Amino acid sequence: MHAARAALALALLTSTFEARADERVECARAYEQAQRLQQRNEGMKALAAADRCARPTCPALLVEECKQWSAQIRDKLVPVDVRVIGADACEILGDDAIVEVDRIKQASTTEIFVDPGIHEVRVTLANGTVDDKTLDFVAGERRTLDFRFAPDGVTCAHGSGASRGVPTAAVGLGIAGGVLLLTGITLGVIGASKKGDLDACRPGCTDAEISSTRTFFVAGDVVGGVGLLSLGAAAAVYFLTRGSDARAGAAGLTAAPRGFAIRF
Repeated sequence: MHAARAALALALLTSTFEARADERVECARAYEQAQRLQQRNEGMKALAAADRCARPTCPALLVEECKQWSAQIRDKLVPVDVRVIGADACEILGDDAIVEVDRIKQASTTEIFVDPGIHEVRVTLANGTVDDKTLDFVAGERRTLDFRFAPDGVTCAHGSGASRGVPTAAVGLGIAGGVLLLTGITLGVIGASKKGDLDACRPGCTDAEISSTRTFFVAGDVVGGVGLLSLGAAAAVYFLTRGSDARAGAAGLTAAPRGFAIRF
């Protein structure tokens, strides 16, 4: 039993040493590639190599220099933002659009870097529709490319997430909550006024006068509490549905000739 455990421990230790040795070899190889590729002005490939040898698992001496190279190489590249507009004229985000530079797939549509010079930028939608642009990128500039797949004259039905309407339920709950809260405050003010009247008639106040005053206070507390709950529910509905793409029953605040109007 002890011999088996010792053998297992030795095997694990040997495997760990081998993995570390392999990682050091990969780091050294990436370090050498980053140097050669920079000399050949192949910035994108040099950046990939520099990022590889800048990993924390690489030797500290290599990491420091590779981090500096990564920053220097990025400064020489052209940053490109790709904006994809779908057939419905709304912006497409995430995996619904594939962006390629010189037929190499990019991880995202933002913060893409290219070497100065002529490159092909290609966008493919989930349905297979393709569009591409061949452009000359100049060092020191930043480019934003729009790929529009919508026919002319078509506008996005819901706009961006920041301009989407407020759900009808949230609007209704918010209005009702505001009215109830104001009503509760009003009842409380009336109750306070009647309490002042009681101070004048003490100790000979009738049961009816006392009961009437108490009723206003209780009603004000109940109605005001329901109003606060309604406002909380309105906020919950808004924040839970603001990221939804379902536009049915949405409401919004729009400009009108004499002010603003709520649209349902």
